[in-house]
Amino acid sequence: MPDNLLIHKEFLRILPQELTAMLDTRAVSKRYRDGQVIFRRGDEGRGFFGVRAGCVQVLGRGGDGREFVLTVLSPGEWFGELSLFDGLPRTHDNVAIGDTELAFVPQREFHALMREHPEFWPPFAELMSHRIRMLFGFLEDAVLLDLPARLAKRILELAGDHGRAQPDGGVAIELHLPQEDLAAMVGATREAVGRHLKRFERAGWIELAYGRLVVRSREGLASSFEA
Repeated sequence: MPDNLLIHKEFLRILPQELTAMLDTRAVSKRYRDGQVIFRRGDEGRGFFGVRAGCVQVLGRGGDGREFVLTVLSPGEWFGELSLFDGLPRTHDNVAIGDTELAFVPQREFHALMREHPEFWPPFAELMSHRIRMLFGFLEDAVLLDLPARLAKRILELAGDHGRAQPDGGVAIELHLPQEDLAAMVGATREAVGRHLKRFERAGWIELAYGRLVVRSREGLASSFEA
């Protein structure tokens, strides 16, 4: 578990270390079981969350009722800040993957911190800009890329966020990844995703096991969507 929740990935460059330490001191710990809902779309935003252990799925829902996975948050990442800024309800469902421990900064503590330290508003604006750019990227992929390209790109993103290098040169994605979840991430059926995964495996780009995926060739996967 990171000593400081926000010293992780992009957030190292976005949020000052002084701010992350202050957030940690104001947080309380909350625990969730696998599959337990943290909050749903439409719920009131009562605070800001950080992942201490486990993972969190951020879920959207199409007009036909089908769920899709926007992203998976891992230890060190925070979420739920949008409702604290605009006062509007939650925009997505967030669900625990595995036994999950979260740090929770209540709304009143968050706003008290920002009143005391207005110099921290610009870093939070940068954090939200990062989120918006990520969402625009998902929309662009959905419009411009076919299913094999979307799938290959999402596998590489998961390897970058949740991968662990293996002695044989592969990168194991350290998430339980049933094909249903991958299908939800790319807006496709499990059967269609399964066919393309088998094709990627035959090409030597990935290795599949039950609920597990190892990337064997980043270049091969990237060739699916790079011109």
